[in-house]
Amino acid sequence: QIAAPLVSRYFEENNMKEIGDLYRKTCMVQLISGLFLYLLILANLDVLFTIWRPEFASAKVVIVYLGAARLIAGSTGLNGRIIIESKYFRLNFISNLLMGALAIITNMIFIPMYGIPGAAFASALTILIVSGIKVWFVWRKFGLQPFEMKTLAALAIGAVAFVAANYLPQTGLFFADIALRSIVFSIIYIPLMLKFNLSAGINDIVYAVSNALKNS
Repeated sequence: QIAAPLVSRYFEENNMKEIGDLYRKTCMVQLISGLFLYLLILANLDVLFTIWRPEFASAKVVIVYLGAARLIAGSTGLNGRIIIESKYFRLNFISNLLMGALAIITNMIFIPMYGIPGAAFASALTILIVSGIKVWFVWRKFGLQPFEMKTLAALAIGAVAFVAANYLPQTGLFFADIALRSIVFSIIYIPLMLKFNLSAGINDIVYAVSNALKNS
């Protein structure tokens, strides 16, 4: 939302370089923050379900599917704004129609086969397809895409932090398990993201908050 007026201004100036830079920067910010929340939830998922009834177990798959789809959609989120601000703005309306049609079709296919997990998979598949089409369209028409080597580095760091936290043995103490996994994940994920400076925007915010706390 913050980037929207900037995209509009850069289109008026025909400044595709700035749009491309903004595209990559905002997508990296959303990837890092979204990945942190998503993997932190997944690392604690088994612990969370120890206090819920066994019949709720299918909700795990729902969280995994929908969380992954939303993470990917968010990590490529500025493509929709780029399309809206361009002369191809009608594609955004078409993509919404496509999303509705795909949601109906995929739900009709997967709900009878898998029930609630099937509904989650149908929704995730719909989001991924529409997001993929938008990414491809922006790349095809403007030569812009949100991914770079830093994207792979962020995913690798997330994977390392997740594995370290997810495979800690459970103590049987609910709050202790949640706290331990969250702390282990955070002390691996956050320092590595900052060390490799994957997002200058996130680094600036973290250091600004850190300095403010030190001076308070």
